[in-house]
Amino acid sequence: MHRSRPHGRRSCGGGRVHSVYRRVWFIFGTGHPGALLTYYLGLARWVDEWGREVLVTEVRGRDEQDLPLDWMGQVSVMGDGASMLHTHDPAPMWRILEQVGTVDLMVADHGFAGAAVAVDIPAVAIMDTNDPALAVVAGRGAEVTGISMDDNRPLNSYTVALEVLKTRR
Repeated sequence: MHRSRPHGRRSCGGGRVHSVYRRVWFIFGTGHPGALLTYYLGLARWVDEWGREVLVTEVRGRDEQDLPLDWMGQVSVMGDGASMLHTHDPAPMWRILEQVGTVDLMVADHGFAGAAVAVDIPAVAIMDTNDPALAVVAGRGAEVTGISMDDNRPLNSYTVALEVLKTRR
């Protein structure tokens, strides 16, 4: 596991987003690396620029389907040793959470975000408009902030969303 040293603190926008960015330990993960990887890499870099901690673990073991968890920079993904794979399975993220212990915020989608929610870790999650599971658990009181976004657009489609988010800080 890699934890970098904290840097200085910066202020950001108000409300719930403000409380999220005061947190210390972040994990990023996506089950949609073909579409959302660039977006998550940009978010992880932004968190680094703020002096916050992004956790990365060593790749250890395989999931029930014999597929290894992998990392692209600071973003966890499923892979087969040669390619990144699409998944909604929470099992890979449960393995990461077992390794790291304390996490203050998960930034992920689908099953990766669901793994955090299942163990009461706050999550900011991309929610595809055709997959309402995270909205349902948020409605039932889970600490998850959903970002409605189509999760099957070309990689460069999310650059504008990241820039808009950065201007709101």
